[in-house]
Amino acid sequence: MENQTVSVIITTYKRPVSILKRAIDSVIEQTVAPLEILLVNDAPEDELLSKEIKDLVETYQSKVTYFDTEKNSGACFARNLGLSHAKGKYIGFLDDDDEWMRNKLEVQLSGFNKDTIGLVYTPYYRENHGKCAIWGKAKPKNYTELLLKDNPLALFPLMRTDLVKAIGGFDTMLPSSQDKDLNLRLSLISEFNYIDTPTAIYHVSDVSISTNLEKKKNGLILFVKKHQNLYNLYPNIYHDVMLKATNNMIAAGDYSFAYQCWKNGIKANWLSINNIIEPVKGMIKKIIGRSSYHK
Repeated sequence: MENQTVSVIITTYKRPVSILKRAIDSVIEQTVAPLEILLVNDAPEDELLSKEIKDLVETYQSKVTYFDTEKNSGACFARNLGLSHAKGKYIGFLDDDDEWMRNKLEVQLSGFNKDTIGLVYTPYYRENHGKCAIWGKAKPKNYTELLLKDNPLALFPLMRTDLVKAIGGFDTMLPSSQDKDLNLRLSLISEFNYIDTPTAIYHVSDVSISTNLEKKKNGLILFVKKHQNLYNLYPNIYHDVMLKATNNMIAAGDYSFAYQCWKNGIKANWLSINNIIEPVKGMIKKIIGRSSYHK
């Protein structure tokens, strides 16, 4: 078991210090200690909160290194800032309202059993108002194909730092799907490994990018445009993505964008029965008031 090889990047934005402390403690308490914990504050303009965060960092006696952005620049900019300072062979990212289980690094480090592996992931618990469920179970034959369609392994992977740096880190131009985009690009140059042991807890926030429909829409447009060459290799996946967007946008009441996605989907596979089923499902969701996008 390799020890002292992991850089951990924790990004925070206007989160109560008590919640941030939970995230930091979950890294401090790992059975395999990380090389470094880099905390990036993306709300430097909040001077009172910034001081509270710095005071918290001091209590960890050099186990946590503090950085802040010049101004609020978004989570992915903050992650890239931390990445630029990372010295560990492997890297893990943690949002300020989530937490790791004590065995996370131990379990995931064991998955780097070949030099060709660039990412190791596990299931995780999704906590919503006291209720927990296990998410993130997926072990496909083709990770690139999977990530063009969905992103069940977006949260809590451990990755090789040199490879993440080589592909340029997170794409700050994307308003959503940045984790998916990073994982997809990593899948093109390395292998992934899956270990069937939950190692983290994802806490559902009341306000989340996953429910911000405008960012979802713009993120989808830019993500598909960025990876159009890959979608051309997998037209059936492109069809599925467009029909899923049709479903969700009908449910959200954005009929113009839904129609645009529907037309794109039909061009990819005009014989599919889903060309009828998905719009109908979206309309049913709209009628019963079910959330359009949900993780």
